[in-house]
Amino acid sequence: MRKFCLILLLGIVVNIASASVADDAAALFNEHRYREASELYIKLLNQNPNSALYHYRYARCLYELGEYESSIHHFHLSGERYALRNYYMGLLHELTYRFSEAVTFYENYAEGLEEEESKRTAVLERIDYCRHMERYLQRVEDIVITDSAIVDADIFLSAYHLSNDAGSLTQENGDVCYTNQRNDRKFFSLTHSDSVALYSSEKLLDQWTEAHRIGFPINQGNCSYPYIMSDGVTMYFASTNNSIGGYDIFITRYNHTSDGYMTPENIGMPFNSPANDYMMAIDENQGIGWWATDRRQEEGKVAIYTFIYQEEKQYISTSDSLLREKAQLLVYATEKQDKKPLVETEINNVVVDSTHFSFIINPQTTYTSLSDFESQEALTLFQEYKQTQDSIRIMECYLVELRQQYRNASPATKQPLSHKIIDLEQQIPSVRQHLRRLTLLIREEENKVINIE
Repeated sequence: MRKFCLILLLGIVVNIASASVADDAAALFNEHRYREASELYIKLLNQNPNSALYHYRYARCLYELGEYESSIHHFHLSGERYALRNYYMGLLHELTYRFSEAVTFYENYAEGLEEEESKRTAVLERIDYCRHMERYLQRVEDIVITDSAIVDADIFLSAYHLSNDAGSLTQENGDVCYTNQRNDRKFFSLTHSDSVALYSSEKLLDQWTEAHRIGFPINQGNCSYPYIMSDGVTMYFASTNNSIGGYDIFITRYNHTSDGYMTPENIGMPFNSPANDYMMAIDENQGIGWWATDRRQEEGKVAIYTFIYQEEKQYISTSDSLLREKAQLLVYATEKQDKKPLVETEINNVVVDSTHFSFIINPQTTYTSLSDFESQEALTLFQEYKQTQDSIRIMECYLVELRQQYRNASPATKQPLSHKIIDLEQQIPSVRQHLRRLTLLIREEENKVINIE
């Protein structure tokens, strides 16, 4: 009897202690002290692993702390008891680029909001957004990152190293200005009140013309961070209009016939994200580009990524198991494997998956597989095209490495490095010219067969 009483007394003490921890956890949770609350909910779950409430509260803490995968796991274990669970599961799947699954959770949550029209409208907007994002996920560009750095946002241009032939970028009071190589034309943003717009100016004799505001279809929403390619026609810029979040990078081209710019196109993932992505700059002489993003960065910091510029875009297969991670730049291709972001530059080789590509045959036809070719001659030329393309990438990577070595080299070793750099700089344009010739020949041979049929 005494033993039974001791066990009963011990159980009461444990329950009282557990109740006290639960009260403390709830108080911390309600005060939004999620780190401290999460530590107590772990203890409570160890004692009561089947508690829907503890799983739900712990999942909420993990969500607020940015531990999304663990949060999804514990929301799943909490079951369907709490209505907001489906809403948070929608948010979490959206944040982790599982957009189709997010739609399902949002729809389940919306079913219970028939009488709360304002909340229902907000959830339906999230559903539309996720469906929109799912379309972007079908065309994630396959890029090779050669370097990355985290810098202060107010001096982010210090991480851009354009050659003289690529023009120059300057920043004043937050507004960015691009000046071409001839120093006779510039594009820049100007801030008025709460809006930012793009302007241009030309140099006549020794004077710059009055700033001219670029017209429709540019300058819808806030527009800034302009960059003009060497053709003088192609412009990259960042805009909040029709973006997938904050600033997105867009591309447009000047149409001489209409004396205006064409409708801008969002360049998609992985360059753009729900965060702010901006200041795309491409140095064709070096074969590299840069862009800035504040995704996963603390306030006041941005990440600058350096990547290999490819004239012919290639896209990641939708069957790739790492598609979502690559779209978010949680992993990316550097040389022989996928790596975590913001690592030291390591360039020895570039391995390209030649089975995935996008090649335009004519305005109505784009090939994505070798089996698409009907002309054997065109197929043979295309295989040479791919080999030439891979050679250019390897040469460009080696050139980037040589330039980095040159910057850190002693005076005695700079001269031989200089000779290698000059040789490569002379070789790459001729190989690129051969690539362009192959492009025309492939299209010519394949269109002969298509037109016959």
